[in-house]
Amino acid sequence: MRRRVVIGLLVGSLTLALAVVLATLRLVGAVPMDPPAAAAPLTVRAEDRSLSLAGHLEVLDDPGGGLGLDDLRSGPAAASFRPIPGFLARGFVSGATWVRIRLLYPPAASPATSPAALDRLLEMKPPYLNELRLYALACDDDGAVVETVLGDGLPYAGRPIPFPSLVVPVTLRSGCETVILIRIATVRTTALSLRLWSPPAFMTHATLDLSILGAWFGIAVMIGTINLVFWLWLHDRVYGWYGLYVLAMLAGNLPASGMLFLLWPSGAHRIADWLIGTALCAVLLFGALFTGALFDLRRGNPVLRGTITGMVAVGLAGTLVALAGQYAAIGAVIQFVAAMLFILAALLSLRLALHGHRQARLWLLAFLLPLAGGVMLLLRNVGLLPMIESVEYGNMAGALFHMLLMTLSLAQRVKQAERDWREAQQAALAAARDAEEHAQTLAAGRTRQLMEATHQLEEALLAERKAARDRTQFVDMISHEYRTPLSVISASLDVLALQIGSDMASGDRSGFERPLARMRRAVHRLVEIVDVGLQRARIDVDGLAATRKPMALSECLDEALSIVRSHFPDRAIVLTHGRPTDGWPTDGRAMDDRPVGGGAADVMLLADRPLLTTVFVNLLDNALKYSPADRPVRIGVTIADGWLRVEVGDSGMGIAEADLPRVFGKFFRSQQAQSMPGTGIGLALARRIVELHGGRLSLASRIGVGTTATVEIPALDMGADGAPAAVAGESEGGGRWE
Repeated sequence: MRRRVVIGLLVGSLTLALAVVLATLRLVGAVPMDPPAAAAPLTVRAEDRSLSLAGHLEVLDDPGGGLGLDDLRSGPAAASFRPIPGFLARGFVSGATWVRIRLLYPPAASPATSPAALDRLLEMKPPYLNELRLYALACDDDGAVVETVLGDGLPYAGRPIPFPSLVVPVTLRSGCETVILIRIATVRTTALSLRLWSPPAFMTHATLDLSILGAWFGIAVMIGTINLVFWLWLHDRVYGWYGLYVLAMLAGNLPASGMLFLLWPSGAHRIADWLIGTALCAVLLFGALFTGALFDLRRGNPVLRGTITGMVAVGLAGTLVALAGQYAAIGAVIQFVAAMLFILAALLSLRLALHGHRQARLWLLAFLLPLAGGVMLLLRNVGLLPMIESVEYGNMAGALFHMLLMTLSLAQRVKQAERDWREAQQAALAAARDAEEHAQTLAAGRTRQLMEATHQLEEALLAERKAARDRTQFVDMISHEYRTPLSVISASLDVLALQIGSDMASGDRSGFERPLARMRRAVHRLVEIVDVGLQRARIDVDGLAATRKPMALSECLDEALSIVRSHFPDRAIVLTHGRPTDGWPTDGRAMDDRPVGGGAADVMLLADRPLLTTVFVNLLDNALKYSPADRPVRIGVTIADGWLRVEVGDSGMGIAEADLPRVFGKFFRSQQAQSMPGTGIGLALARRIVELHGGRLSLASRIGVGTTATVEIPALDMGADGAPAAVAGESEGGGRWE
């Protein structure tokens, strides 16, 4: 029901507007309802200031454009002119159109009061006709013809009267009929209105006309610019599309009104035709985008959304065609779609107004005013209405009221946006205060909880550290208690083996050697279990630290070799003061009970002797355990750039390349070592100890070739007085030194 009311109101409004327009035209005589049988000559008197030539025009169509002046002065073509009511309005036609006008300056009753010749100015509109050739045929017997060529496709400097519209001076002789022939050739709508002015009256008219045009363009520039500024300020696309729409309308009216020639006299004729078509298509494009944004049709009815999208597509396609210089082929379509756009916008405004939308009332009025002028201009351009002088000004007036009303409405939109922003700001401030109070309350509660949790954590950490120290002390005690009887048992087994070897014959000894070997292995296994337990306890304690003192590297190596010999008395260990390589002889310097001293081994370093000895014990133990019994383990000691390097190499099974990054993790054992006894703790403990000394521990290994472990520890730089001066890499170390 509501939709029917809306449609009925709109149709009624449009019908009433059309009726008013037609009635007005009939009253003023602009559209004669009964066309004359022939066009009578226009009588011009000396006292006439301004005369309209409506109803005094005769027209001849020249589709091929081949008729010349001689054809129209005599012969069949001259008799083919037919009178038209009002002014010329042919729409979009091809070829040329000829217009004939007859002006009669009657002789005066008293020659003393009336001049023999009368000078007048003939003004022709619209200014956007491409080419207009005017021939003034003199009424004397010599047959002289005055030709004037005008149009927006010709340089402005060639105009006899510099003015936006097309103006030609005409001289009328007393008692003589002057015939004027006008040939019109244009790619736009073929229309023509003419007015004859006296020079003083034309000056007054020109001043007023230029003032009106200047004011209109100034207001359009201001409104377009303001809306673009609002768009940049508010980021609301409604203002952006409307600002572009107004500027496109302004660009189209510059050549259509002739003002472009005043602004750019030397080059306006080159772009006038192109600019009119492109601007009108852009008006449709930006107008459709503005309408869609104003009524928010992206989330509205799919039919309306599709309609606006289609109009945008037509406007975009038309703009591209006009840019190519082919606007004449689509001009009528563009103007028709533009009229439909205004009708749609008026309908949408009316619907919102009926629902109580306050701004929609202004929108309705803003769309209806230019709609009436646009419809009349469209009907004139397609030839359904005659050319009316007031239509051009009425269309611009409607556009002006449209811009002012829409700007007023959009200004209210700005005020509404400002109110919404203030309300949102106040709501945000209130929410921020509430959130701050809640956050303070929550923070206070969380702070108390955090303090309690921190206190509990500190207590738990202290308890854990105490338990770790107790565990370490217990393991140390157990280790000591176990080592003493195990050492006695191991020594007794060695004495027993020597005694058996000296007292028994070789045949009898063989029965004891195997049990003695099993007992040695059992004792070695117990020692390993104790060592592993001690190492695990140490590595699990967070407080593991090194107490470092100056000492020679050989001290740690000698102690480590002594421990390893007790476990592997029959294995060969080869020492060099260079790097261990595969080319070493297997019968090199075997490390028996001799000390390591000499060469790089005597270089001083800051070290925790028990911890660093543990490192070398682990590395030697791994090398001996994972290599064949008949291949020696090699130790290389070098020094370079202030760093001591100890390399322990074996010829064992090796480690897979994929496992190398993980071998320093606690409890990790490579696939190749699964069949050998061990816990995977030794390398993790060794790396931690080396790092506490400011050094580095790395492994290089190849399957089936062997493994080389490299320990790099900064050497101690002894000063001239024999006191420690500096340590390379000290910033990376840990613990303390004395």
